[in-house]
Amino acid sequence: MLGSLEQFSNVESFWDDIQHYFTSSFNAAKKARQQGDFESIYSDMNIAFANWEFGPMDLATNPIDGSVHLWQGAEDLIVSVSLSRYISQKLPWIQYHELQNAGHLFPLADGMTDIIVKALVTGDQ
Repeated sequence: MLGSLEQFSNVESFWDDIQHYFTSSFNAAKKARQQGDFESIYSDMNIAFANWEFGPMDLATNPIDGSVHLWQGAEDLIVSVSLSRYISQKLPWIQYHELQNAGHLFPLADGMTDIIVKALVTGDQ
């Protein structure tokens, strides 16, 4: 884990460390997709349509000590944009980011990791 902010002497050092952390996460995502995009999407759909023990609307308050972000590609054909909008409107503690001209695999687009990390670190919408 990254540790506390006090361990970083300056913003550049912090940014370098955070990029390293998320690059490692991105590499893990690439490894998870090593069987191909079809298998990855198939697994996502199995999880998405499984019978969960709770519904998102049961979470009236933020269940974690931190912020929750939801990124959604406006052109996503797998996850319903209207559902993501609805959930984010009903659960105001979720920070919703809708990306125009983006589909389901937008996190793999060039530069997207930097945008997501910046939003998480700085709190930008």
